[in-house]
Amino acid sequence: MDFIAMQIFLTYVIYHMISKMRGNEKNVKMNNFGIALSLLGFWYMTVISIDDGTYSVVYDKYSNWYYRHQKLYYWIRWSSDSAFLLYHWLFNWRYVKSTFRLPVLEKSAEFHNKMLDRIFK
Repeated sequence: MDFIAMQIFLTYVIYHMISKMRGNEKNVKMNNFGIALSLLGFWYMTVISIDDGTYSVVYDKYSNWYYRHQKLYYWIRWSSDSAFLLYHWLFNWRYVKSTFRLPVLEKSAEFHNKMLDRIFK
């Protein structure tokens, strides 16, 4: 599954790069956002896939390397996990921000604001 997810993120990177090179995108900021988001996910999946693959193929060398370079290992995993969290935070922020612009949700928010005003009065 990690390899498939990595391929999906790589596909998004390539798609946005081709669109950017062609110069015909309508929303340049969204294209840059898509590239950055895809690269964050790709970095996370690459680190996890390499770590899991190395662990499963050469366990003895992996454990020796891990004990000799623990600080480096933790920095690499920290950067990967940070990319994972940042990816989800940015994706959800963008999604929630666009969701609240829907007219139905705006009317619902206005209604709830009026109800809260009545309750507090």
